[in-house]
Amino acid sequence: MKLLAYVSVAILAFQIYIPWSVPHFVTQDGPSHVYTAFVTKDLLFHRHVSPYHELYRVQKTALPNWTGTLILAGFLGVFGPERAEAFLMTLCLLAGYGAIAYCAGALSGATAGALMMGNWLTQSWFLWAGFYNFYLGMALLMALVGFFIRHQENINQRLATLVAVAMVFIFFTHLIPAVLAAVALFVIGAWARNGWGALARLTAAIVPTAALVLAYAAGFHGRVLLQPDTRAAFLSFPRNTFFYASGWVGEMRVLWPAGLCLIVAAILLMRRTEWKSARGALAVMAGIAFCFYLLIPDLGFSGSVVKMRFAWAVFLFGGILVYSVDRLRRFQVATAVIIAASVLAQLAVAARQVRQTSAAAGIYLAAMDQLPEGARFVRVRYPAPLAAREFETDRLSFDPLLHLEALGAVRRHAVDLSDYQSAAGIFSVAFKPKVSEGQSGSLWGLESPEAGTLAGLDWVRESIPIDYAVVFGEEPPEEMRSRGKLVGAEVSEAFVRVYRLLPAAAQGPVKIHHSAEFIAAQAGQIELAGK
Repeated sequence: MKLLAYVSVAILAFQIYIPWSVPHFVTQDGPSHVYTAFVTKDLLFHRHVSPYHELYRVQKTALPNWTGTLILAGFLGVFGPERAEAFLMTLCLLAGYGAIAYCAGALSGATAGALMMGNWLTQSWFLWAGFYNFYLGMALLMALVGFFIRHQENINQRLATLVAVAMVFIFFTHLIPAVLAAVALFVIGAWARNGWGALARLTAAIVPTAALVLAYAAGFHGRVLLQPDTRAAFLSFPRNTFFYASGWVGEMRVLWPAGLCLIVAAILLMRRTEWKSARGALAVMAGIAFCFYLLIPDLGFSGSVVKMRFAWAVFLFGGILVYSVDRLRRFQVATAVIIAASVLAQLAVAARQVRQTSAAAGIYLAAMDQLPEGARFVRVRYPAPLAAREFETDRLSFDPLLHLEALGAVRRHAVDLSDYQSAAGIFSVAFKPKVSEGQSGSLWGLESPEAGTLAGLDWVRESIPIDYAVVFGEEPPEEMRSRGKLVGAEVSEAFVRVYRLLPAAAQGPVKIHHSAEFIAAQAGQIELAGK
């Protein structure tokens, strides 16, 4: 067993090594988080001289997604923009692994098998996609659950206050872990049957977080479509929760079905005494998370891939049960070996791919270094199939270059008007009112330009000066090239180009749509995914 524990720690060390092994480590949304943290810090400490002051403001309402921003803002001053994300991923891995071990230890001790389970469960899609606030929130959730299980027999006022503070902190990290924390603690507290007084104190501890969640939901003006297709959701479970790259290894096609079978077996094989303990409450929580997965829409409250978040919760709540159930202990060594082999195989794929992505990122950032410091720009994305094949990003379940321009903006202290987080309205920084809702939707729409999208850019430029366009794609269309002058020499195989945008008069006649339908369509972009 000690050997397995050492192997688990060695795997964790390999997981941590990967983001530090390359000069340019990026995830899909990580650069946007770095940019938001940089802008937040600049506005708070250098407001009157900041190039961001004219267009951005720091949100003063109670919103999730603050924790990752504040951590990154601190890391930026120590590690710089190039390494801040690597440090945040390291923190996420340590927090996730430690929280799972701590929670498992609250049930039956942190066995070697439970540690190995932590290696697997931390290796989720959300880590590589850069959904850092959600990932940290789930780690905090599991730590709080472990803490509450250890102290559930003595729910006094002091414990209730600590729980209330912890849950509010989780809310300011991410909304979904806060909701799951409220449900999980109530289920565990009710399951323990420690009396109405203890349950009343626990309920009072949940109230502040519940009020914050309700206030956030009440302030959301988008549409939430409650039309669950439970059959389709059931058949697609768990979606891309552990999918890194295409293939048996990259998709963990062996491990996640085996792990799911272990979770089901653990629930079915629990003895009556185990059902009466906190194990029974966690089994119920795994079932509740699965019901959320089936019924909750995949898009809402400015959040995306919502179902997959609850799918991961099923594995987290169920996974810590596996090695605490007496009847499964005899299989601990065999299953831990399978987990170790599967996780190591996927990590080998990830380590190779991170090197490929780093090479692409180096080219991308070098092109962006042509921007003058403090420039205002937008990023316009077109297909780049040759680059995707060369750097093998077409194999991935996420796009590590999707928001890379945001990191380039931090390096140049530039203003990235097309970054999605300022348009989403659920992060620490948002556009000032001078950028209308329709204009912010037009800027967000440059992520996937369609017919009329660049007309939306022209509309934005009528009132907001924009100097440059960073164009991703191997063959930018004529409508893009006609709007700017290429900076630097033309390189035929380039997939990133920087254009100095021409004044509107120099572009020739451009049809700009100001109809109510057009503005509403652009504003509708804001209902897309926040992280």
